[in-house]
Amino acid sequence: MKYYSIIEKVFSPDHEDIIDSLANIAECYEDLNERQIALKYYQQILTIYKQSESASDFDMFTVTDKIDQLSTQINEESV
Repeated sequence: MKYYSIIEKVFSPDHEDIIDSLANIAECYEDLNERQIALKYYQQILTIYKQSESASDFDMFTVTDKIDQLSTQINEESV
């Protein structure tokens, strides 16, 4: 998280290091079974992709799929 807070000040929001860091943070929260928190980080990545002209369709699909998977898991846990 410290690294992310530093690069967030240096790079543009759609910089590869920013997105990679957000994805790494999300994965850590997933590993801790903190799916709601992980979901917020993936949603942040999706927001960046939507605002970025450099995001590929594959990038968009990958993060959207991850959000769908987490949302499904969260909904199944709440039932």
